[in-house]
Amino acid sequence: MNRYSNLKIKSEQNYKIAEIAREKEYYDVAVSRYYYSLFQLVDYILYSKKDDFDPSHSENSHVVTITEFNKFVCRKLKKKLQDEEITDLLVLADMKRWRKQADYNKDRLITKEEFDNDFIIKFNSCYRTIHTKILDKEE
Repeated sequence: MNRYSNLKIKSEQNYKIAEIAREKEYYDVAVSRYYYSLFQLVDYILYSKKDDFDPSHSENSHVVTITEFNKFVCRKLKKKLQDEEITDLLVLADMKRWRKQADYNKDRLITKEEFDNDFIIKFNSCYRTIHTKILDKEE
């Protein structure tokens, strides 16, 4: 077992809660939990693959993590992935924007249409690609 496996467990827990929130049509909650599900998977990957990765001392650890993941994808995975798979993986900054709106926008809620037509499409593509092209390859 990888010493960072708890990040995968947290990711799975957030995913399960996101699915419940989605079923109940709590789209802001679903977006937030889906984002953290992805973010914790990315943390797991980076901690597992990069000896010097530790964004915890940064004031903006999410930006550091997303930047490092994008570099990892472009440098280490580019030859192993198709262009659309790389595109699928490079959506974390957009997912963060969605999460910030879901968590902090006091003026409006995310609609079903926004969720279905934009967010969940990008999320599912990224989540699937992480699982099939990165995580499944290490097991």
